[in-house]
Amino acid sequence: TIAEQESQTFAKLLEQLQPSAPLYCGAVNQPALVSLQKSLNHHRPDVPLVVIAKRTTLLVAGQYSWDKLGLDRLAGMEAALQQTRGDSLKVARPLLVVSCGTATTIDVVAKDRCHAGGYILPGVSLGRKALAQQTTLPAVATGDCPSPNSNALPQATAAAIFEGCLASAVGAVSWIAERARRSWGEPPHVILTGGHAPSVAAYANRSDWQVHPLLIVQGLRALAQSG
Repeated sequence: TIAEQESQTFAKLLEQLQPSAPLYCGAVNQPALVSLQKSLNHHRPDVPLVVIAKRTTLLVAGQYSWDKLGLDRLAGMEAALQQTRGDSLKVARPLLVVSCGTATTIDVVAKDRCHAGGYILPGVSLGRKALAQQTTLPAVATGDCPSPNSNALPQATAAAIFEGCLASAVGAVSWIAERARRSWGEPPHVILTGGHAPSVAAYANRSDWQVHPLLIVQGLRALAQSG
């Protein structure tokens, strides 16, 4: 089964870990964390699991409910601040940190490094899946529309679904960026990460939107090192 294959693959990855070297984990899913700990105890009991604590090194907490802010979002903002602040304690422009995964999260960071707020919406794949499950529309896979083109209107149902879900992400980021521009008088620096980030950026056709595939991993590493 797929689950057995994934378990075997994970076991092989665990075999490559150095003895006694800790495995750092940034967990937003408690059941997954418990499963990881069980696998580690079974395959590599000599490797300690270190759960990265939620903390900040550069980001200034705003009014957003801190206990509800996911570690992945926090790590993304921390990494974005590291990459854009230079030698100053402030950043040159406000930031939009966009994570395009199962959910699309968009966090706004002001020039003084304060988390101004954020949004969560269904991710690109989740949107397609919801349409297939909750309507009579067909399921659409990524390979069904290999070359989405924002300069031409979709001419088939599969393309309409695929590009519609991309357009929803692009539209949300564009609208929030414009709102930030009106608030601070200058356009924000938009940084995207996650599996769908390249597709979203390409569909937006915006040269000033930057894609950083390892943004959250870099942020988690920074948080782990600061502990």
